[in-house]
Amino acid sequence: GAAGVATAKPVPPGTVTPWSRRRVSGSWGEATEDDAVRVPDTTLTLLDGYGEASSAKPLERADILDPTAEIRSLKCFHLSERFGNFALPSPLRCRVSIEFQDRSSWVAQSTITMPREGGKCEPYYQMLRAGPRESLHFDPNDPAACAAIVSCGGICPGLNSVIREVVNTLWDYGVRRIYGIKGGYKGVVSPDEWVELNPMVVSGIHTMGGTVLVSDRGNPPVADMAAVLKE
Repeated sequence: GAAGVATAKPVPPGTVTPWSRRRVSGSWGEATEDDAVRVPDTTLTLLDGYGEASSAKPLERADILDPTAEIRSLKCFHLSERFGNFALPSPLRCRVSIEFQDRSSWVAQSTITMPREGGKCEPYYQMLRAGPRESLHFDPNDPAACAAIVSCGGICPGLNSVIREVVNTLWDYGVRRIYGIKGGYKGVVSPDEWVELNPMVVSGIHTMGGTVLVSDRGNPPVADMAAVLKE
């Protein structure tokens, strides 16, 4: 089959296409009102099996969505909405290779054009893109700054790689107090069993199976865990 590549020009001010989407607010994606999607003058280039351009055409809704589909934007709450906006400069700003994200950086689920049985509406979610920000809410160089990592529930491949990268990233930001909580949520209430983590400690754990922090499905009372974490 042929693949496609869309290319776009800047959106002219006030240009609105008749496409529509459902604008959504709230953490669970409740629909609130309809608005129009602003789209640029976009061309869809069709590629053959060798990756060579074979033809081009104006991009239409049917090229990316079936008629009953909706794109829903999920709002991501920001700490500044409750605790004030500190906007501390990221320690990663000095790195030229870092691609920072902002509140205008979004990513959406992959869409299909096949109509759903019975004309059922199929929602696709648009979410804020993950990645480093130029401004931080917390100061990673604060002497009181610390982080704790815990693995809970059933284990899956790659957990040790995740733990390793989280530790390395925290270290890059400047955090020097990083704890590994052993035994899932049950371990939260046993701080004497926590282990200190740093890049040297986790350097080779990605070659090991399971999780070096041990996982568990237990859930101590939330108030008890919160009390320990506050200390």
